[in-house]
Amino acid sequence: MSQYNVGDYSVNTLLCGNIGYWNTETLKYAFPEDSLVLCGTDCEEKKDQNIKWFQLEVKSQRFKTVFHTYDFERVIYMSEYLTYHTSAENELENIRNLLRNCRKSAISQLIYFTSDVVCSIEENSKRMILEAAERLFHYYAKQCKVDLRIIRSPFLLSPVKKNDYLYGLFHTVYMKKDQIRMDAPEEEHDHFMDMRDIAEFFYRLSNNWEAGEGVLRLFPVAKCTFRDLGEFLKSIDPGLTVQYADHSASRPFFRKGENTVRTAFGWSPMYDPLESLPTYYKEYLKLNEKKPGLRERISRFVHLKSSTVMVIELLLTALFVEYMNHISGNSVQFRMIDYRLLYVVIFASVYGTNAGFLASIIESFSLALAYYQRGSNWLMIFYDPGNWLPFIFLYVVAAVCGYVKQKNDENFHFIQEENNSLKERLHFITSLYEEALDYKNQYRKDLIGSRDGFGRIFEVVQRLSNTVPEKIFAESIPVMEDVLENNSIAIYTINDVSAKYARLEICSNGISSELKKSLHLSGYEKILETVKSGRVWFNRNLQSDFPMYVAGILAEGKLSVLIMIYHAEYGQTNNYYANLIRILSGLMENFIVKAWEYRHAIEERIYISGTNIAKWDYFTEQLKIESDAAAHHLTSFRLFQIDPEGKSVTDLDILFKNKTRVHDLIGYGPDGFLYMLAAQVDENSEQIVLDRILAMGLSCRIVSADTLPHTDILQK
Repeated sequence: MSQYNVGDYSVNTLLCGNIGYWNTETLKYAFPEDSLVLCGTDCEEKKDQNIKWFQLEVKSQRFKTVFHTYDFERVIYMSEYLTYHTSAENELENIRNLLRNCRKSAISQLIYFTSDVVCSIEENSKRMILEAAERLFHYYAKQCKVDLRIIRSPFLLSPVKKNDYLYGLFHTVYMKKDQIRMDAPEEEHDHFMDMRDIAEFFYRLSNNWEAGEGVLRLFPVAKCTFRDLGEFLKSIDPGLTVQYADHSASRPFFRKGENTVRTAFGWSPMYDPLESLPTYYKEYLKLNEKKPGLRERISRFVHLKSSTVMVIELLLTALFVEYMNHISGNSVQFRMIDYRLLYVVIFASVYGTNAGFLASIIESFSLALAYYQRGSNWLMIFYDPGNWLPFIFLYVVAAVCGYVKQKNDENFHFIQEENNSLKERLHFITSLYEEALDYKNQYRKDLIGSRDGFGRIFEVVQRLSNTVPEKIFAESIPVMEDVLENNSIAIYTINDVSAKYARLEICSNGISSELKKSLHLSGYEKILETVKSGRVWFNRNLQSDFPMYVAGILAEGKLSVLIMIYHAEYGQTNNYYANLIRILSGLMENFIVKAWEYRHAIEERIYISGTNIAKWDYFTEQLKIESDAAAHHLTSFRLFQIDPEGKSVTDLDILFKNKTRVHDLIGYGPDGFLYMLAAQVDENSEQIVLDRILAMGLSCRIVSADTLPHTDILQK
């Protein structure tokens, strides 16, 4: 069985077969997130956002090309027998071709949407064909281990599908015919299903695929009768006579069954199609009452009535030829032109052999009349073989010119068909190419814009790429909050292997009040052992005193940094999330270790020679980083101004040695004062630092960064 709920993400879905009942509205409702491809003979090729229509048969080579161009995950075949009063001899052949294509692909879901005629008590050919089709689907699903659903549905109705039963009734009324004969008794309830209910069912099936059995049956509302249908047709045309079948001609009786669809999906039909007849008829009129434009009407007259136009031209031109023969009788120059022969040549060349022979017959009478007017006897014209030659030549010319015209027409039609075929292939290939480009661009956009895609990783690398460790720590919190979608992240540093405490470096604003500035490592032995091995520790037992995730950063083989995620939602407790933490900690490790190595290499440029007191430029740079982090509520600090009271820098360095924390930074200002940047010190702990400095015999006070000399460095 399928291990996922297909409603959770976009699926490439193929609908093929009897697809003419679907429209854009019902498709978007039934498959709101899917990329849809529809293949059938009763549709126009078009595209509407994520829906693509192809006009082709399931057994065609083009269908095979389409099928293997798209990576379909769900395939739906709609039976031709869903149309009332249909005859589909190719049903089994189409299914065999479809399943043959499915066998060579990796589809995960297969749906056969068929007619519930298979549930009828009466034995008939339709029931036998549908039973054989279901066996074919079952055999394929078993062999290829594909999830199969067979949906048995009542007949469908459509006012715009031209081979549909309802369309035929509407068209009969529209054409003003006097009588319609129903094939069911007037009191019999209808056995049809509205497509809006079908769309609702497919929506629920897609979002709850595991529910229900392999074979599902849809039951109609069946409130209206065929009398209601007949009365509506008579309301359109009051002069219409509707005849109903007697009880002996009643349609097959369907076996009763349990409505498992209602219990499994909470679905039941809401619409009786015969109650929606006014809406259906409006849709029919909208399709059939489009008035043609002037150009289209002229085109129809020329093409549909070309024989009438030809006859009119033939007669008018014959009269014109007679007139020309009459006026040119005494002209030596015009008597050199045989108007009758020219007339036959023109019509045979323009309209073909048939028109040429008609022209020859007309001119034969004209020529015979001309002989008679010159005094020739009818018997002399008939019995003298010499008089036959002009008549024979008229028919020979008509035959030759007509043959040439017919030959040229055949060549033209052959080339035109070849051209149309090539155009169709070109259009087909172009549409596939454009579709592939759309998918490529969409996938590229999704990949770059996704939270864990290459674009996001590139952004992480850019933000962490720095040579200042404190700046890397300051950037790491917003980066991880964004990627992990978590606001409970803290970073602790361990300065020595033998250290019993980890010092809070930086943390998310939401948990700053909950965390200890120094974390005692007793009780963290299992966590430290896990992160030292390069793995991410997960709080499986949900111990309240520990975070949910812990990752580590190693420097020279020693654990130096702990990355802790304190809270995680239910959807964030999986291997994917743990791997994402591991990737981010690996990226951070790469940059922080290099930053530490770089700082060690340039220590002579950071500190006053022979001391641990920083030069003023470096001190102000670190103060700027701390100020920015504090402005974003990621850390806290206090700046202390210390009066050296005449002591040298060397003496002060000795005095402060072992009296300050590793994270505290002391700088010598140009105004002669010492300044100490105490990280992770707030209003609750600032007095402790003051007392420690005063205990050394030095006077100090807390100052603001704005009061420092050369504060322009801090303003940058």
